[in-house]
Amino acid sequence: MGGEILADKLYTVEEVGALLGGVHRRTVWRMLRKGVLKGRHIGRRWYVLGRDILAAGTEPQAEEPKADKRVVLRKQEPRAKPKRKKVKPKASLADLVGPATVNVEELVGYRLIQ
Repeated sequence: MGGEILADKLYTVEEVGALLGGVHRRTVWRMLRKGVLKGRHIGRRWYVLGRDILAAGTEPQAEEPKADKRVVLRKQEPRAKPKRKKVKPKASLADLVGPATVNVEELVGYRLIQ
């Protein structure tokens, strides 16, 4: 360890890292998050009591059961192709207007466009 640890003193994350032999502060935060170290959040900073640092190395840690890493591969069913919608043919002008019956008298005065 990097120095003498006082039981009733509050240590910052950086100080805890130095006391534990130059451990990075992210590692100390990870230890706080996992519960290896007990810390207190005061304001925006984390503090660890000296007795909690001393107790962290002496407490027996219960081993967590390891996750089963077996992977089961299953045959996938082939995906069904999406059904296409039937597209109706576009109607022609003759279909919309109907039979072409033109009264010649109505066309007088209209110009033919060719």
